[in-house]
Parts: sequence; structure tokens; C-alpha cells
Amino acid sequence: MISVYCLRSIEYELVRQSELLPELDLRSLEFYSRMADQYDAVNAFIETLQAK
Repeated sequence: MISVYCLRSIEYELVRQSELLPELDLRSLEFYSRMADQYDAVNAFIETLQAK
């Protein structure tokens, strides 16, 4: 599981999505990061981004 934290004042807070990349689908990123072949994973991830 991918977790995203944002620094708030003096501590980090767990957030549901990136504030820097709010449209990034973390579940999709996690799925492709677990693929055995990195080359295929990158290409498949790029295809999903281009389909949007």
C-alpha cells in the first residue's frame, strides 16, 4: 500500500492524495509498481495516463 504524508507545521499528516499531484491515482500506481516486468509496467501505466 502506498501512503502519502504532508508536512504540517512540525509533524506529518497522512492524506488521501498528493497535494502536489492531486490527479495521481495511487491505487493504479501501486498496481503497476507490483508488476514483475518494470518495462511493461511503465508502458502500461503511461497508456492509462494517456487514455484519460
